[in-house]
Amino acid sequence: MNKKEIMKWMKENYPQYADNEELAVALYKRMVKNVSSDEDEFIDIGEIKEAGIRVRVRGVIVEKRVSRYKGCAVCKRKNCKEHKAGKKTYVFTSLLVGDNTGMIWCVYGDDTKFDVGDEIEVRGKTKIYKNNLEIMADSVNLFVDEDKEEKLKEVLEFVEKSGRVKEGVIKKMCKKNKVRFEDVIKDDRISLGDGGWIYWVGGGESG
Repeated sequence: MNKKEIMKWMKENYPQYADNEELAVALYKRMVKNVSSDEDEFIDIGEIKEAGIRVRVRGVIVEKRVSRYKGCAVCKRKNCKEHKAGKKTYVFTSLLVGDNTGMIWCVYGDDTKFDVGDEIEVRGKTKIYKNNLEIMADSVNLFVDEDKEEKLKEVLEFVEKSGRVKEGVIKKMCKKNKVRFEDVIKDDRISLGDGGWIYWVGGGESG
């Protein structure tokens, strides 16, 4: 259920309060269903107002922090006295993710290959930590925009057919196609050579 449909519901049921969008969302969530429980729909970061709800957000990584600690191999607690299973090193990745409406920290219980500048989608549950809302992430994945994916494929196919091409040419193509040059050179079939040359080293079809 998107905002437009919620406001329509509000006008039909409580027309006298239909100008208050925040009230409409809160009321709909409690009387009809949890607006953010449908994880097939993205929610704007700025719309996240409370803890304990499941969300799916999309945004770009602004900051990345990786921390490690040794904890119980069974329950993960640092000072576990119940289990005698030895210690294990655990990794936590904190990602500050932003969209057009705000920013939020997303904490993921593992390492991740994604870094600052990558556009990702995060699924998880909101919680409060030190008086701030954050997301305890179940999954962190690269956001795939089908239109951008097709344009990136065009650039990769050009490199494949050329065999080698100057970096400046590819950067111009990326600007025209509105794709990131970094996403091109991240492809395993691409190799950067001396003198500003980019080489195709993959054996299969691009895409």
